[in-house]
Amino acid sequence: MTNHTSFRFEERCQRADGEWRWVESVAEPRFSSQGEFLGLVGIGRDINERKEAEEALRLSEEKFRQLAENIREVFWMMNAAGTEVLYVSPAYEEIWGRTCEELYRYPMSWIESIEPEGRERAHATFLRQMQGEHVDSEYRIRNVKGELRWMRDRAFPVRNETGEIVRVAGIAEDITERRKPKPSWPTKPNTTISLDCRTACYCPTASKRALKARPKPDRWQPPSTWTSMVSSWSMTP
Repeated sequence: MTNHTSFRFEERCQRADGEWRWVESVAEPRFSSQGEFLGLVGIGRDINERKEAEEALRLSEEKFRQLAENIREVFWMMNAAGTEVLYVSPAYEEIWGRTCEELYRYPMSWIESIEPEGRERAHATFLRQMQGEHVDSEYRIRNVKGELRWMRDRAFPVRNETGEIVRVAGIAEDITERRKPKPSWPTKPNTTISLDCRTACYCPTASKRALKARPKPDRWQPPSTWTSMVSSWSMTP
């Protein structure tokens, strides 16, 4: 008041019932026609609900950042026109080898790392994602170390209450290990197994060709359950 200027401030006040509430006070000075200071005219309003909503939003953003900054995938968010990067997680620097600050300044710089043969297709898919299509994009990038990485990029639109797209968010995942060819096991060569019918017996409760070895007797007698015998047979797996 001594400066005779307007002011605005927020403070917590305790009501008569003991409850604490946030209050905003705003005041403007008033002067006479001769320029004499007459006093301040102001208003105080309860902003407790607004302050609680701001605190809830702050906590929500903090949790979001904790999640986004600790996942291995690249989480990104752009405006609806695709001309501004609103957020990109630190994993971008680990995979692309480029700085997040560069991407904020040049929103399309990420596409420069894509291998030339896949760049046009990746850009076309990006434009479809900006239109709200749920399209997955796979492309190869070469980071600043010269490493070739396979990426899978998924995007989804964020709409307001009227259904209008206000931003587009997505996740870019390194799938290099998944795209590596599986090892081919060498084909086992045909194996011929010769069995002496005197040292084996047929097991009807097992598979059709299950064999069970038994000690060779001093004097072999053909099993009575066999209707025919062979001196040996060859089996190819």
